[in-house]
Amino acid sequence: MQYTRENAEKVMAGRKTRTWRPYKDGEYAVRNSADDIMLVRNRKQHIKWIVGRDYAVQPGRGKHAIGRHRITRIRHEQAGAISEADAIAEGFDDVQGFIDSLTALYGEWTPEQPGWALDFELVNGSR
Repeated sequence: MQYTRENAEKVMAGRKTRTWRPYKDGEYAVRNSADDIMLVRNRKQHIKWIVGRDYAVQPGRGKHAIGRHRITRIRHEQAGAISEADAIAEGFDDVQGFIDSLTALYGEWTPEQPGWALDFELVNGSR
């Protein structure tokens, strides 16, 4: 998964254990019998993320992985639903820091923006 350099460092230091990604047209969740999201597919039916799978931590597009993390949970939520605890899991001091980061990354922020909240654990911290 691609992160800004700063956020990749937070992942590797254990200060970021969740990432929020905006919903893209055509994406959808596949749920298990307990109604938990198990994976997300894109409009071409390719799996985008799956619970239990390991992903590279990349400090930017085309950069070499600096570690690996495993998705432990996926939720569909609006950007404005983030709590203080969620913001801290995102690696920020507060909700405003999260909002500022989304604005910097995506150009704008609206509370209604749907997205995916991905919780993860670091599985390989070696560089």
